[in-house]
Amino acid sequence: MFSGKVVTTIALLAIVTTITAVTIAAISAAAPAVGVPEQGPLNITNFSEYVANPGTDMEDWQPAFQQALELIAREGRRPIYVPAGEYKIRSAINMVPLNSMRIYGDGPYLSIISQEVESENCINWTGSERGSSAYHGQLDNIQLRGGDITLNVKRHNYFRMESCRLESAQSYVIYAAGWSSRFLNSTIRGGGEAGLYGGPHFNDVVIRDCYFARNRVGVLINGAGGSRIEGCGFEHCYRAAVWLRHAKSFTVNNSYFEGNGKGNYSGEHSNSENFPPEGPCNTLEVDFNCWGVSVHDNIFRAQLDDAGAFISISDVHGGHIYDNLFWTSSQMINNGIMLRQSRSLWEGTRYGPEDRQTEHRDLIVEHNQAYNLAHLLVEEQPGLVAAAITNGSRFDWELGQSAVGKH
Repeated sequence: MFSGKVVTTIALLAIVTTITAVTIAAISAAAPAVGVPEQGPLNITNFSEYVANPGTDMEDWQPAFQQALELIAREGRRPIYVPAGEYKIRSAINMVPLNSMRIYGDGPYLSIISQEVESENCINWTGSERGSSAYHGQLDNIQLRGGDITLNVKRHNYFRMESCRLESAQSYVIYAAGWSSRFLNSTIRGGGEAGLYGGPHFNDVVIRDCYFARNRVGVLINGAGGSRIEGCGFEHCYRAAVWLRHAKSFTVNNSYFEGNGKGNYSGEHSNSENFPPEGPCNTLEVDFNCWGVSVHDNIFRAQLDDAGAFISISDVHGGHIYDNLFWTSSQMINNGIMLRQSRSLWEGTRYGPEDRQTEHRDLIVEHNQAYNLAHLLVEEQPGLVAAAITNGSRFDWELGQSAVGKH
């Protein structure tokens, strides 16, 4: 006869054994079958056998990236991991499959993809054709360098770039044309035409906490709605830090501008078709067909072209410029806010001209502070400020005012 304690112990052991067997069976059922590829990031170094001319001056990792992408196309979406190191390429990496793809590295100073051929793009991450867009791409913790366009995300929606460094493009560091994308916490430098171009359908896009330096134009917008630049830094952008054209309900706020608008730039890109080097060069340019532009809570320092202005406005219908600080401690800056009649050297390029005349309507300028600013409000030709006021605009600065010290 077994005692009650022994019976209870045997029963408990039977229950534990049953639970363990069920758990093992469940785990076995969930495990991948033999021969099924592991579903996790693809390490690009595992494709090193496809590198062309390894260990030579003509080393090319582009075939390795394409082999990884072809594997993904066959077997399903997986991110591509780029470990610390420099990966030189000599033709563009073409992202296929296009949707829901991610490339990431160990950091923007550690993992570097470098395009060695100036006429080639670095990464093409675009829709296959007009009307066929790509969606939900992600690039983070990596550096892209060189090429004609460094990151080409034309016809790409919901793209996300974060904690990256992109630099040294012959034309555009980033060429973007799509909606609901985010460009975050990144450095964009050395664009021969622009650091970031936002083209048609550039709607509901956020450019936040980025740093733009030594670009012909920092951010060039040519067709956007409901988008914003927020918390960014702009330094030494030669033609303009921000250039808006065909922008609707566009906001620039809480950003820092210094040393932009350098005037005649004689660098290697000075014969650019789209951006001739002639002035006036400005820090922020509201150029043509802009509606509902808001510029607030920024600091503007050291506008370098005396013929230009911190903010130059050619054509705006409804705008609000407020709570900005125009300040420099060491030198007098010439112009704060300038109303202009003419557009800024777009005639004769592929972007224009348009027939509609420029005007300033329902523009409110108020509550801005200035220090060492020779002309708070200036007009390119007599009568522009008066016409703007007739069209519903309001200015709490007046023509002829200056600010030597606080205003």
